Amino acid sequence: MHALVDCFAAITGQPVLHSRSPGLCADALARAGLDGVYTRLAAGSAREALSLARQLGMTGLQLTAPFKLEALGLVDDLSPRARQAGCLNTVVLWERTAGLNTDVAGVLATLREADIRAGRAVILG
Repeated sequence: MHALVDCFAAITGQPVLHSRSPGLCADALARAGLDGVYTRLAAGSAREALSLARQLGMTGLQLTAPFKLEALGLVDDLSPRARQAGCLNTVVLWERTAGLNTDVAGVLATLREADIRAGRAVILG
């Protein structure tokens, strides 16, 4: 953990400066009772983003396009879901880096909540 806060994380990708994630995640951290900072991290590649995050003492990164694929080969540990999906969207930065894919669970939960009976859905984004 970062010495001053429970969570110090960012979203990274290209482009990333338009992302609304910092506001959404700041609200989620507050609701969870965590003292945290969530921001945007501009970088030219996933490798650069991970290096910058480590230098800054970040605890995690949320990845967006085009970094989701590149980051697969940059983490120490890869979750089974990320391996199966062929991409990751979350990197936990502790002593070792762990790559996760939370997109799959989010999409599945949304489909379950929608109670889609026809068996078809279009997923955008």
